[in-house]
Amino acid sequence: MTRKELLLRENAVINAYSIGNKSTAIDYVMKLRERNTRHKLYRFRPPKMHEVDALNKEKIYLCRPSQYEDSGDCKIEYDIYNLYEYYIRNIKYPEHKYDFCFIDDNAMQQLIGKIKENHKFQQLNEIIRNECLIACISESYNSYMWEHYAQNSEGICFEYEMDNIVMGIKHPLRFFPIRYVDNRSETKDIKFNSDDFKDTSINCEKAANKYMLSCLTKDKVPYAKEYEWRIIYDHIKLNDNKTGALFDFILPSKIILGKNISNNRDFANAIIKCAKNKGINIENQ
Repeated sequence: MTRKELLLRENAVINAYSIGNKSTAIDYVMKLRERNTRHKLYRFRPPKMHEVDALNKEKIYLCRPSQYEDSGDCKIEYDIYNLYEYYIRNIKYPEHKYDFCFIDDNAMQQLIGKIKENHKFQQLNEIIRNECLIACISESYNSYMWEHYAQNSEGICFEYEMDNIVMGIKHPLRFFPIRYVDNRSETKDIKFNSDDFKDTSINCEKAANKYMLSCLTKDKVPYAKEYEWRIIYDHIKLNDNKTGALFDFILPSKIILGKNISNNRDFANAIIKCAKNKGINIENQ
């Protein structure tokens, strides 16, 4: 991925969820659209029957981040030092908030380790992490994507016209590129601090935007080669046992069958039948 594209992706996401300028964010999305000379996007899918069901209903399935193999996807990051300092100064010893020095870096690292190992802290992280639903789409079409996201070519790839998605995405869904950073865990603008937990409308809105920014931020290595975009729905309310939900969506312009799809004959027959019923072109990998 070129520096230019990395910067355009950065500006699109930052303007949308950090600066709060949605109009400028859309301008950057359109610049990214212009750089996609094929004007195609790809959604690689495993051979699961719920993919057939979604296509039949002309919908797209968005799932909780916890369903992804990457445990760091949408992971909540905290400014632990800031939170601990706020706790000491304002909650535990408010009468002495300006009277003492704080613990050294070594002691702080030990404290951070204990916090991260705390079961309640881990549960809270997972609850917040799953506040949104996501579907991933890529500009990349290659063997890597087939291997990692279509079960080693046993699944399928939906091909979409990028313009149809950019122009046709409807509320409550949003469509943004992933921004890629050198080190997600050290990226300051996605770290939650004491201000994000203050119960005011302004702080709540800022925290919500920081969460969305977090969900659109991934490490350059190894993920930049995926050229990922996300369809995202924030603050979903689902029963605890549900892993996602269906939303109205456009039909793909083409369905590409993986070269190993014959390993899943029932799925292959079902997806081919559905594609023919919907008038969608079928192609082999």
